Amino acid sequence: MTVCIAVLPRFTDRIVLVSDQLLTADIGSVDGAMKVTTVAPGSEWYVMFAGEAARFQLLMARVRILLGDVRNMRLTVGTVMAAFGQAYALELRKLIESEILLPYGLDRDDFIAHGKELLGDHFYRLMEQISGASLGVELIVAGLDALAQTQMFSVTVRGAIVPAVLPYHAIGSGAFAALGTLYQLSYFPTHDLGETVYRACAAKFAAENAPGVGQSTYALVIAPLSGLWTLVTNIEEVRELWRTKGQPPVPAAARRLIERDLRRIEPWREAKVGNNKTDLNSETS
Repeated sequence: MTVCIAVLPRFTDRIVLVSDQLLTADIGSVDGAMKVTTVAPGSEWYVMFAGEAARFQLLMARVRILLGDVRNMRLTVGTVMAAFGQAYALELRKLIESEILLPYGLDRDDFIAHGKELLGDHFYRLMEQISGASLGVELIVAGLDALAQTQMFSVTVRGAIVPAVLPYHAIGSGAFAALGTLYQLSYFPTHDLGETVYRACAAKFAAENAPGVGQSTYALVIAPLSGLWTLVTNIEEVRELWRTKGQPPVPAAARRLIERDLRRIEPWREAKVGNNKTDLNSETS
């Protein structure tokens, strides 16, 4: 499985996305995967996934067909939710018809209308399989709505759309540990983006004890209005500070490491980071 974490710092257009990079399948595992993509080319919406990568690709192809060309458009959250809901329904129907009903020469409508008559008691066994079918893909979707406000929702493996009630969410096998860590840190929206990024990273580090969560980590900070983004490049140093310095409070050296990357999307940070360069070297040496 995996862990994917999204945080929306309030009163900004920033989106913080943190995940492991481990993809696991029946034939083996691959480390180094990016589990985030744009919902559609040119859009200000982003999606993270936990589950089967192949089905995720099919699902996203369906979403993009439903949305059409959205370049130079600001999508409403309702439009994005509807596209994912419809895409899940269509892909789930395709799965049921190709993997459950195909040997019987039936599509879903034929099965519902004539299955009991044609299959007898076997109809009920197939009905149980259909009722339990899922795509095996869970999502977090975050972006800017028509009013340029950040929005987030999740999608379950059965395609249920769940609007976010908190400014953070996590999915995957490490979700409970990640959410518990954010709660224990008394996370509240803060104007300090460096602290928010650190806390999201800390939640991911804490989730690594869960089955299927890889250690390799990426942390992505996006400023959708400007189209800028940055990765936290010193993630292993941040992990070591989290491990050795503890939190709360946020270790000062970890904050400065993160802010050094944030200056790519917030140039005003450059002077502040430059002034702290000596202290950073002395604290982490």
